Amino acid sequence: MVYFNAFRAHTGRQVYFAIFIPCGDYGIARKDIGEDAIKDLQQHNWTGNIQELRNVVDRLIILSGKMITQSDIENYVLPKK
Repeated sequence: MVYFNAFRAHTGRQVYFAIFIPCGDYGIARKDIGEDAIKDLQQHNWTGNIQELRNVVDRLIILSGKMITQSDIENYVLPKK
């Protein structure tokens, strides 16, 4: 298995792609994502492959407002301290 951490620099591009497709599937308008949220996703320790990122983005699409923010990443992605 190739872990997604190996492709960390491409996380931003993958996030935009991962948002575009599911929004259409769910019948909702495509959401934007803040640059600070992308930076948090890039710094996250991905232990799985690209499917892990897609699952996280699906969760963010469902749980966030009109825009995915850094606060959404902190609430729904990062482990609680």
